[in-house]
Amino acid sequence: MAQSTDHNPDPVLVRRAQLARLAMMAKRIGYLALAATIVAFGRGMTSGLPGWSVTVVTVGFVVATVFLVPGIILGFGVQKATREDPDPAASTVAGRAGRRRR
Repeated sequence: MAQSTDHNPDPVLVRRAQLARLAMMAKRIGYLALAATIVAFGRGMTSGLPGWSVTVVTVGFVVATVFLVPGIILGFGVQKATREDPDPAASTVAGRAGRRRR
C-alpha cells in the first residue's frame, strides 16, 4: 500500500486549528455566562433583587469577561492568519474549525 503525504500535516495548521477550537469554546462559555447573567438579573428584578441574584450577576459578568474577550480576540487572530496564509490548504483546516455554524 502506498502511504499518503497527508500523514504529517503542517504543524502550523494543526496549531491554528487547535487555537480556533479553543477560541470557539471560550466564546461559547462566555456567551453562556452572559445569558445566565441576563436571566439571573431578570429573575432578581422580579423578586426584589435578593443577594443571590446580585452574586450570580457579578460572577456571570466576571466569567463572561474572562472567557469572552480572549476568545473573540483569539478567533479574530486565527481568521486573520488563515486569510493571509498563502497556502490554500490553510483555509480548509483552520477555517472549518473557526467558522460559526449557521
